[in-house]
Amino acid sequence: LYRVYQAKGQYQRAVDLLTARIKSHPDDLLSAIALADSYKAQGDLIKAGDFYETLITRFPDAPVLFNNAAIVFLAQANFEKAAKYAEAAYIRLPGNVAIIDTKAWVETQRGNYQQALPLYRQALALDVDNIEVQHHLAVTLNEMGRKAEAVKYLQDVLANEQDYAGKKAAETLLKSLLN
Repeated sequence: LYRVYQAKGQYQRAVDLLTARIKSHPDDLLSAIALADSYKAQGDLIKAGDFYETLITRFPDAPVLFNNAAIVFLAQANFEKAAKYAEAAYIRLPGNVAIIDTKAWVETQRGNYQQALPLYRQALALDVDNIEVQHHLAVTLNEMGRKAEAVKYLQDVLANEQDYAGKKAAETLLKSLLN
């Protein structure tokens, strides 16, 4: 039901529903993650970050919490916390493409392109068709001055028919590189 509320933009109703669920089922990690994501969807990144940190203390062996916290703190431009949580997620689950991509993307956003590059290569070795990783790699290559390689990855992203929220940004970057 909370997904219906979110799809309709009724974030507060989703939050209320999930909060009630968590009160009656405090160990329901999926509902807790959904609540943190609801805060994020509302644009309340501070509340989402705080809630993820609370969840991490309760569920310290759940890599998804560390990964999601890294994403939220990156969105806040809190690079120190983003890097800390991305590394913690990576230590706990180093073979997960999403976690590798998050760690690499944090490094890219910090300007650590040389550290990010092998992580993207590792992620693509595990999932060669992952367009989010391809896009992030293209951004990194562009920042490193390797525009021809960036163009190739961006073209791959745009040729892929998978739904991807970053396609518009990839298209904008590609157009800027080709002009």
